[in-house]
Amino acid sequence: MCYIILIIGVFILGIAVAVLVSPATLRQILHQFLLKKWLVPVTFLRVVVGIVFLIAAPGTRSPLFMYILGILFILAGVSIPLLGKEKIEGLANWWLGRPDIILRIWAVLAAILGLAIIWVSI
Repeated sequence: MCYIILIIGVFILGIAVAVLVSPATLRQILHQFLLKKWLVPVTFLRVVVGIVFLIAAPGTRSPLFMYILGILFILAGVSIPLLGKEKIEGLANWWLGRPDIILRIWAVLAAILGLAIIWVSI
């Protein structure tokens, strides 16, 4: 199960590095998200990742960290349908308008999260 967590951490780190190098990457991802109406798959994915984190937590270096992340991922997934399509699209459009420096700061934070997930899983 820790291998799955490792893969998730590498994925998060990869996206963060891509956004850090080119903030336009995040804009493209969000734009595709809005065009293809990925709300249901993203909701499902976030909840599944949260459940995986909760199940795998006891076998990691920091179970408490993984439990907290698992709960946050589940809450993030559940919040998508609760907020509704219009608010989610408004939030995504707001992110599309942020300056590159803001996107890069968030990318650094995401990279730290990805590295932490990787560290916890190995």
